Amino acid sequence: MINAPNSMPASVFRFVRRNQQDKMFAVLNLSPEARTVTFSESLCHGADTDYLANEPIKVDGDTALTLDAWSARIFVQ
Repeated sequence: MINAPNSMPASVFRFVRRNQQDKMFAVLNLSPEARTVTFSESLCHGADTDYLANEPIKVDGDTALTLDAWSARIFVQ
């Protein structure tokens, strides 16, 4: 597990797990308010699938995700 920085580290936790073939990363809003975060670290950039919504998403340096209070998003590649 690799801790991956984001723009709201006091409220949002993000981590990455990967091997030679697969990668997943999770973004968890651990606060009672909605948060919008960005990811300047390229560790998670690329084309992924939002695992819970089963929808494609491309994550890059311009991506901003809004998470409801106490929510999480999981992405797989």
